[in-house]
Amino acid sequence: MLRRKDNPAVAAADVDFFRLSALDSLPELRQFTDAVDEIGEELHVVERSIPALASRLHAAWRGHAGSTMPLHEQAVPPEVIEAKHALQDAEARCKALAVQAALARSTLDEKRAQLVRQLRPELCAQLLGPLQVVIEGFQAATSAERLCGAVPGHTQGRQVVTALLSYFTAVHDHLQGG
Repeated sequence: MLRRKDNPAVAAADVDFFRLSALDSLPELRQFTDAVDEIGEELHVVERSIPALASRLHAAWRGHAGSTMPLHEQAVPPEVIEAKHALQDAEARCKALAVQAALARSTLDEKRAQLVRQLRPELCAQLLGPLQVVIEGFQAATSAERLCGAVPGHTQGRQVVTALLSYFTAVHDHLQGG
């Protein structure tokens, strides 16, 4: 994959689609994938903190409940109030992050779809030819067996070829049809 120095965006002709592991690694999507990752990491940290905060609140209430004064005469100690607020803040942050994560994933999906539409002509130019060769090879093998007789001992191979032929044809058609 090559990049022009004057433009960090990758031109479709510069992308080697055989070696590209995922569209998300392209510069056009990097900021969106980074945003999804960062929000996900923060959400994970907050979610993991909630059980400890709930335990802290539970312990504070237990300590408060150990008092000999009737509950209606007791003031709620600051540590209980602090623990309750910390738990509520974490739960609220978790909900807010979940909304942000959904929005970030939606934005990434939209940008990815736009990029696929932009790259599709070059993607087809690079990949349709080799896919067609594989499909024709599988078709040739099945035709040869149909016309000359089945090759003994290769029942599983025929089943695999039939499944792969169907798969590669579907991929080819999907790529071609957009």
